Amino acid sequence: MLQASEGQIWEGMRGMQCHQQEAGETFRPITLNHLSVVNVRNPGNDIIISQDNTTQQARALDATRAQLQEQQTAAEADAAVCSRTIHIQIRGHWMNVNVDLHSLRVALGFP
Repeated sequence: MLQASEGQIWEGMRGMQCHQQEAGETFRPITLNHLSVVNVRNPGNDIIISQDNTTQQARALDATRAQLQEQQTAAEADAAVCSRTIHIQIRGHWMNVNVDLHSLRVALGFP
């Protein structure tokens, strides 16, 4: 198997991106990088979309990564819903402070 330089891998990445556009396929970043290396190591004009274990692992990692990004986005949205910025005066100075809504309700005696 051939070694691939960084420049060759970038060339392979561009080739894979062209293949994606032409074939209407979409590869996520980890899979795209892996397939770029595979195609650089196997010279020829045809793009190889291997179905080996490493490709399957790359796809699984991409799926896990996407799921984690979705969870992070949802958590950030929840945090925005659970807190608000209030304007309060502390020692004579007005300040904007982020407050947890539940804590604010409890402090004010609301349900």
